[in-house]
Amino acid sequence: MDILKRVKGIGVIALHQRDIVRHRLVQNIVRAYKKHQTSRT
Repeated sequence: MDILKRVKGIGVIALHQRDIVRHRLVQNIVRAYKKHQTSRT
């Protein structure tokens, strides 16, 4: 995500699991990133 922050016209926002309501696949992706992030700390 740090690479994308440098691209003009692209914004990065943080979403929480409760923000994702449309598609189960997106919920699973967010969950996987969260699990990966907590395992690194």
